[in-house]
Amino acid sequence: MTNKYLTITLILFSALLLFSCSTLSKNSKVNNENFQQAELFTSIGQSQLYKNQTDKAIESFLSAYNYLLLTDYTKEKVNLSLLLAGTFLSIKDTTNYFRWLNSAKMLSLNDINIFNDKLELFNLKQLFSNKNYDQLLTAYSSINISALSNEENAEALTYVLLSKYFLNKDYSSELSNLEDLFQKMTNLYIENDLNNPHILSYISYNLGFINYKTNLFINALDYFKTSLKYDYIIENYVGAAENLFNIADIYKKQNIIDKASNCFLLSSEIYKTLKLDSSYYKTRLSALELLNQSDKSIEIIEEIKKLKELINNN
Repeated sequence: MTNKYLTITLILFSALLLFSCSTLSKNSKVNNENFQQAELFTSIGQSQLYKNQTDKAIESFLSAYNYLLLTDYTKEKVNLSLLLAGTFLSIKDTTNYFRWLNSAKMLSLNDINIFNDKLELFNLKQLFSNKNYDQLLTAYSSINISALSNEENAEALTYVLLSKYFLNKDYSSELSNLEDLFQKMTNLYIENDLNNPHILSYISYNLGFINYKTNLFINALDYFKTSLKYDYIIENYVGAAENLFNIADIYKKQNIIDKASNCFLLSSEIYKTLKLDSSYYKTRLSALELLNQSDKSIEIIEEIKKLKELINNN
């Protein structure tokens, strides 16, 4: 506090302090309300991305960004700018990709480390999408892990785990760390201290994938069921259909035919609703082939034949 303010009378000082506290309280409330709206629209946008509704997702992300502009949450603005950049890149809109990438950089001028830390995670995502697994592992080794949130760290670890799996490298350390982090984040979600079921769906699906590929089917089943639960919460119906298919496949390997056929059918109905014909044909065929083991009806045999023709012509 400056000397000028130290000479103000006690009464005036008290009045100014009360006014200041009242203003800060109001500003804080407005800040939080706008931030909550931004979180809501970001969550909606992520769900729309899962449904391949990219245009709608962009609209939701832009709405979220407009709410963030009314706050002083710089780090969140950087995150959302990079999310928009990645979304535009996915549809090959390079003009808007560079626009939002530059936006993230400009927002970080006062603390360029914020941008660099977020950009490193963004680059990992792009390297993984392009299957540049060796480059991804090299890039990860230089990341400042301590600057990442639990969610960001979990996402990065998932990329590393899968990259090492695809490169036939030892991933036991990453698997153990990711399982521990997933449990920690699950507990935070249960306690309402984590508001991002999207990342929990993503991590549990990939932990299920790794366990499935190493024939640990009981573990894989638990993870796929967990991912399915979060998929329904965030309305990620494509993910739900994939999880149901994987669950059905595990039941099939365990020779639990009734559960397997039911999950295949549920998965196929979701694909049908989403108008993903190729996935619908293959999933329904899997269900009918199981049903055909006990029911040799002409209707099932004819539909199996028809589905095989549709798959071959697709």
